[in-house]
Amino acid sequence: MSSILIELQYHIHVNISIYLIIKIADHLIIKLETPSIINQKRSRTLLIKMKKRLIIFISIILLGTLLYYTFGIFSSSVGWYGYQKWKYRRGTTTIEKSKQRKVFVKELNYKIVDSLNLKGFHFKPYIEKGFRYGYHSMEDTRIDNFSHYPYNLSYERNKNDSISLDIFSDDKKKLDSCDIVWGYLKQPYLQDTIRIKINGAGNQKGIIKVW
Repeated sequence: MSSILIELQYHIHVNISIYLIIKIADHLIIKLETPSIINQKRSRTLLIKMKKRLIIFISIILLGTLLYYTFGIFSSSVGWYGYQKWKYRRGTTTIEKSKQRKVFVKELNYKIVDSLNLKGFHFKPYIEKGFRYGYHSMEDTRIDNFSHYPYNLSYERNKNDSISLDIFSDDKKKLDSCDIVWGYLKQPYLQDTIRIKINGAGNQKGIIKVW
């Protein structure tokens, strides 16, 4: 009887020990796994936050780029179509630009007389065909073939010298037409010599004879 009790006690102690060992092991496993699970959750949360921030950042860049180009197109459209720049007659300010637009006709002769303080003064007169800008770009050229005065009297000059050039009033009559900027011609030549008065802020003076 005593042996049976001893054996029963032994089995009870063994079972209790096994149970305790299992419980302790489970507890240790939970403790070991918990940081890993927490870290995984934190990593996932951090990854989600980073993705959201990246999406917001990219969206801001795309929106900024879109607004920039939209504003540029809108501004260009308003400036171009609002002012209707293609409607008005134009002329170039250099022989090179005139040749680029394929409106250059010929360079004219000139002579400067009664000059004063004109060191570095640059001047080249020429005749070109009158033109207008294209309907959609100022880089395009539409030659003005339907004008009564299809040619411009133009001149190349240094605009940084604070010098004004004015055609003599009597000589304006020798042109077929003129305004403040250009003279206009029916034919690609001058019928008579044109005089241009030089006046400068630095006491520059002189008369240019063009023929």
